[in-house]
Amino acid sequence: MRTSVALWLLLIAFGPSAYDRALLWNADSTVVRLEDAKNTGSGVVIGKHTAPGGCLLLIGTARHVAEENNLPRPLHLDGNAGPVSGRAVWAASADSAVVEFLMPTPCKQVAYRVALVSKYPARRGDKVFGAGYPLGVRFFSWGTISDVELLLSDYFTPGPFTTAIYPGAPGHSGGPLFNGFGQVVGLVVAGTERAPMLAILSTAAQLRTVAKQFPEWEI
Repeated sequence: MRTSVALWLLLIAFGPSAYDRALLWNADSTVVRLEDAKNTGSGVVIGKHTAPGGCLLLIGTARHVAEENNLPRPLHLDGNAGPVSGRAVWAASADSAVVEFLMPTPCKQVAYRVALVSKYPARRGDKVFGAGYPLGVRFFSWGTISDVELLLSDYFTPGPFTTAIYPGAPGHSGGPLFNGFGQVVGLVVAGTERAPMLAILSTAAQLRTVAKQFPEWEI
């Protein structure tokens, strides 16, 4: 189930309290914890449908969460083993990835909802709401987009990246930032020791480009 723009406008009309609770509920029901034997990361559900053997989820995350030495990491989703389907893809030029997980239960029993990936880029000054699992603990916070065309010479891919004034910590990588309509506008991929309140993001456009490698999902 996806939340329509009309519903978001109705929530805004009801006032800040209802709107803030809706953003929190949207993030809480779409954000997941991704783990392997050594590390914890974050991700967001961007697809969900019934499949043989259970419910298939498509998860957007950071490339360095999903991949190591150009091979998929053996990840677990919120403690569930996977990805059973064995399918994971990532971008060659951006820190973005998508991973399929097969949950061994019918979709109607899987509580995760699907987050929409924005078709429009974030703009400098936009207010965003983020979620993830820094240090393995579920976390929610507001932030503000600060730059939209950052190039990094000392990262494994130069970008361009978006940045946000937004707190993060190890384990937050892959966690989404949502715009005011609850749509994903970026994924946290890195931070910097010199500016601990500055989060570096891959963009929604980069995530959509990676997801096109799974055309049947129509992201």
